[in-house]
Amino acid sequence: MPELTQKISAAHYLHARSGLEPVLRPPVESPTCLAWRPRSQRLLVGNRGGELFEVEPVDGTIRRAHDLGWITALAVHPDNTRFVTLGAEGTFTIGEISGASTDYIKGQHGFARRMSAMWFQDYAVLTGDTATGREVVLVRDGKVKLRIPVPHRAIPRGSSTGKLELVRSTQAGLMVRTLSRKPAPVDIESTNHVLRCFGDVVLGFTVIGLVVWHGDTAISLRFTDLGVACISPDHEYVGMGTRSGSVAIAKLDTAENRAHPDVVRAGEGPVMAVSFAERGQWLASAGDSLIVWSWED
Repeated sequence: MPELTQKISAAHYLHARSGLEPVLRPPVESPTCLAWRPRSQRLLVGNRGGELFEVEPVDGTIRRAHDLGWITALAVHPDNTRFVTLGAEGTFTIGEISGASTDYIKGQHGFARRMSAMWFQDYAVLTGDTATGREVVLVRDGKVKLRIPVPHRAIPRGSSTGKLELVRSTQAGLMVRTLSRKPAPVDIESTNHVLRCFGDVVLGFTVIGLVVWHGDTAISLRFTDLGVACISPDHEYVGMGTRSGSVAIAKLDTAENRAHPDVVRAGEGPVMAVSFAERGQWLASAGDSLIVWSWED
């Protein structure tokens, strides 16, 4: 009787030691950025080919938009009807998620790298590095209303009091102030943390680990080769992607859990984005392919 063997991939092998499990591999080529639609289990995905897809576990995958350029940033308006994307070639696009209209609003953002996008009330808030510095650009009704110079690595966020704030990490700690038309004073240099805001929680990461700031509390986690990161809506978990193709999840409640994240191999190339769903225990990753993962506590 011949010997029976089973070929075990890196993902299967790591899963034997991990709570992460791939549950969905939607047919989206070269995904670059992710955004879950508010109050739903629907995922928007942008790719290098300038296409915007919507993924739903039951209904499948639908292409919602195209000709958007190499998409480097993506955000969904809280009203769940509009999106904004940033293209690597210097353009932004605003449109309806439903795809009922292809009459997109397009404009120039002028960024070269480190781009991000968010919505604040009816403004699309675009941030990135230009040839001369860093800017926050406010767009409303398809028109650029304001360009504000900001310090290195700073990002905007909407506050609980309805104001647009500027956040940056320094050696003295996290600094938060109201965003104004005047250039922000730089008395202390910013650190090299890439910042992302999730409500009133700020996540900062470098290639060797991350920090989570929540009010006066700061929690750190060491994780090498880090390329992207996100935090769950309940602020209990952090999702991570590496430059060498791994995806990880860690619970933030104890030092022991932070020191031993669950890690799986997602591909050979870098993970470009990770994002938690608002509903259910789902973590999406964009890299060599698009994968939706589930996990157990």
